[in-house]
Amino acid sequence: MAGFRKEDRRIHILRFVRRGGGLAFVTSLRPAVFRVATLDASERKKRIRMSRKSLVTAGLLATALTAALAPTAQAAGTGTITRAEYDKVKLGASIAKLHSVAGKGACKKTASDSYPGYSSKTYTCKGNKRYSTAEFLFGNGKLEIKSQAGLDGKQSNGKMTKAKYKKITKGKTIAQMHTIAGKGVCVRSVDSQAKGIKSAIYTCEQKSTYGVASFSFTNGKVDGRSQFGLR
Repeated sequence: MAGFRKEDRRIHILRFVRRGGGLAFVTSLRPAVFRVATLDASERKKRIRMSRKSLVTAGLLATALTAALAPTAQAAGTGTITRAEYDKVKLGASIAKLHSVAGKGACKKTASDSYPGYSSKTYTCKGNKRYSTAEFLFGNGKLEIKSQAGLDGKQSNGKMTKAKYKKITKGKTIAQMHTIAGKGVCVRSVDSQAKGIKSAIYTCEQKSTYGVASFSFTNGKVDGRSQFGLR
């Protein structure tokens, strides 16, 4: 990775993140929605509760994928969504609420499905930071899952090490990660939310070696991690 321009390196890190930092996530968003939507009402509710974590993870990674593969579409400008606006669109909100909060032209419908008793629509929004994006999945007109990548606009200070990485183990909290790694080392790259589930991925860089670590959190605790190039 030596010799990467700053922008090339940013894209490389986002691609690392959207792969789950090497974590084995095998679900995908819309097929999972399809499987739930085709069940009868009682079984659908049961499956939704069981699969919500998988759907959030899929949404989180899909959003990171959008940011990584379409960087030129994420340039700052008019018709974008900010982190503050993203936070204002709460679960259960309507599509009209999304459009009223986000900048004009920021969000476009990118997918839709319809089955007996259930319909879904996905809106993708350009972020106001470079390489940033947000996605919102509505079920029967109400927001069920939302995810974003890059809206925080922060970058690691590059002081991650392999020794620090080894101490940030499964079950550690976000606060504990920051205590071990140091202030400004790990930054939130992606996060996603559904009812009862909040997921996030933090990346921590080591600039001297072009190394990077990725930590995934579910409801505030580490449930996966990966790294390459750390010393």
